[in-house]
Amino acid sequence: MIEPVMETFYVGLGANLGERQANLTGALAGLAGTPGVRITGCSSVYETEPMGPPGQPLYLNAVARGDTRLPPLDLLRVFKELETRMGRRPGLRWGPRCIDLDLLLYGSVQLEGPELTVPHPGLALRAFVLLPLVELAPSLVLPDGRPIRTLLDQLGSAQAPGTLVPGTPMPDTLPVRVGPPIPYPDLS
Repeated sequence: MIEPVMETFYVGLGANLGERQANLTGALAGLAGTPGVRITGCSSVYETEPMGPPGQPLYLNAVARGDTRLPPLDLLRVFKELETRMGRRPGLRWGPRCIDLDLLLYGSVQLEGPELTVPHPGLALRAFVLLPLVELAPSLVLPDGRPIRTLLDQLGSAQAPGTLVPGTPMPDTLPVRVGPPIPYPDLS
């Protein structure tokens, strides 16, 4: 039997309820413990303004890279099951949540369907996704040929949905508050 090819994927992680850092760490550990999924890297953690209804707590956001043999929809189902196990419940669109996992990229796949669109449709407009993605994979190019670094540069300091909280500037990036990369188990 031929084994499915490993595909590299990028997942956006976010949390603005509860123990935000612990929620991100728990989600990453949950992904790393999933058969057919291997986490290979994670960005620093960024504290950002919420995108959506006013009055929400600040988010912690990060991006992780992984390899998987799971098809994109199966990987999405893993994300949704993990969110549910961690306590996420249906609610207001872009409302507060204990954990949010978004499939940003899946190899060179371009997919548009009722359950999943890849690349993530908001990726190019969200500094809180682009900045950690550039940190993790600075030379990454989207399946349509656009370099993510260029997308971040084009976004600049424009007020996109979800603005970054000023703090310690990183070289050649927007100013943000930065935490250390999320530790993840090495299961190789």
